[in-house]
Amino acid sequence: MFDDKGKRCGVAKCTWIDGSTYNGGWLNDVRHGKGVFKSREGTVYDGNFDNDIRHGAGTLTYASGNKIIGIWEKDRLMGPGEMINKGKRAIKVVFQNDMAVTG
Repeated sequence: MFDDKGKRCGVAKCTWIDGSTYNGGWLNDVRHGKGVFKSREGTVYDGNFDNDIRHGAGTLTYASGNKIIGIWEKDRLMGPGEMINKGKRAIKVVFQNDMAVTG
């Protein structure tokens, strides 16, 4: 969907030339709200965006099957979360500035 100025808004799917996709909320031509981004390498982020960056609750799943469940603040993992190795038992961790600092 587009607004009267031709900017994406609402819920829509976008596919970039490299094959990456995003399906979710848009506001003022950037990803905003709930959405799913899949990179050309197969990494999938399913969660919240704010002004085109990951911000809020989300799950990051790598092509290998490993997952990170947590909270992003301005595109950085922050606070409590979980790391899951290929569907095995979850390890509870605390993230600080995109790094696991306890586990």
